[in-house]
Amino acid sequence: MFEKIKPKETQSKDDQIISRLAVALLNISAFCSADQIPEEILKDTLFKLIDTSETTLSNETLFAEAFRQLQRFDLLNSRIEIFEYLKKRETPEIVYIPYQKEETVYQSHRTIQKIVKLNLEKEAQKEILNEIIIVFNGFIPWVYLETWKIYEKYLSNAENIIQEAQKLEFPTEKLGTICNQIALYQDDLAQYEKAIQYYEEALKIGEKTIGKEHPNYAIRLNNLAIVYQSQGRYAEAIEKFKEALKIGEKTIGKKHPDYATRLNNLAIVYQSQGRYEEAIEKFKEAIKIGEKTIGKEHPDYATRLSNLAIVYQSQGRYEEAIEKFKEAIKIGEKTIGKEHPDYATRLSNLAIVYRSQGRYEEAIEKYEEAIKIGEKTIGKEHPDYAIRLNNLANVYYSQGKYQEALDLYEEALRIDEKTLPENHPYTIQDRKNVAHCRAMLGK
Repeated sequence: MFEKIKPKETQSKDDQIISRLAVALLNISAFCSADQIPEEILKDTLFKLIDTSETTLSNETLFAEAFRQLQRFDLLNSRIEIFEYLKKRETPEIVYIPYQKEETVYQSHRTIQKIVKLNLEKEAQKEILNEIIIVFNGFIPWVYLETWKIYEKYLSNAENIIQEAQKLEFPTEKLGTICNQIALYQDDLAQYEKAIQYYEEALKIGEKTIGKEHPNYAIRLNNLAIVYQSQGRYAEAIEKFKEALKIGEKTIGKKHPDYATRLNNLAIVYQSQGRYEEAIEKFKEAIKIGEKTIGKEHPDYATRLSNLAIVYQSQGRYEEAIEKFKEAIKIGEKTIGKEHPDYATRLSNLAIVYRSQGRYEEAIEKYEEAIKIGEKTIGKEHPDYAIRLNNLANVYYSQGKYQEALDLYEEALRIDEKTLPENHPYTIQDRKNVAHCRAMLGK
């Protein structure tokens, strides 16, 4: 069957080129996800591998004819799928709007994929895989809320490409970038173990390609540390943050925005450990760098103000905390918009201070607003959504509304048990909250 698609001397020049394209297309598809291969990955990789300068036929025609040859023998098939995306609507408030788009995807048989790869020399496999990695790297965007749906579309192919590269022992820096991006996406979804897996792979690749003193290597250490911090693995997080800062001092310098970001991240861990003075020192240093580099109207600057406010709140310095939270919220309205997950987090944080002051109705108003935003953005199965439910439940508990509090505590526990490790501090606290509430209700 494979012989039937190979170029033959009896063919015209155009038909020979189409046959070469068909063979290359089959080879490329063997390294992709069998069930859902995006058309753009196939096209871009194909025309990087095969020279078509000797024909006047368009790339669209050439691709269609090459695919038709494979389809004739059931070596590659296509179907139309509807993909969901999110896009920004530029209004006074940046809103993320879902929309759908019909696209062609391709599918191959796993058995055919295996046979194709067995018939290729190792160096030929590496050449094909390298071009796929280069093309794929150009298609995956930075991880933002509005790009989550794009990652859903490409995820299975990314995982397949990473696995194929591991089998061939073929690390490249662009593959390391893909691993880092997939890890960022998994971290956003609170899939922490998967995030750690891909960050570790990105670091492993980085050691072999760019070295352990490179700024991008430090970025990956920093990202891994953030996941450890999310899991409550504070000692491991501090170790990685400090390693990233040390590299940063030698490469980007101590006045760089990225260096400030790492200081901010280290401060968050200190704050989580109750090391408030150390946290304040690092937050203020990061804010000072931010004033001179990114400016006071930048989303990251607002994040650092919010983080400093959290420490003030933990120390009972409520008025200072409220001042910083309100400043951060005001910046957020102008930059990320009032429908963004980070904006919701700042509302929730401000509500915590209001509750600490006994200003319960103001706290409830902010919590409910934050929860409403969370439903539209991070979804109802995310740990951050559970945190907001917990926070609102705390206010009801303080008011003696134990049944309302219990309902929210139980929902938060369900989410955290599904997404976090069993011994995570949040999950442990959830169980305590449920138990206390049940006791108050005599259950």
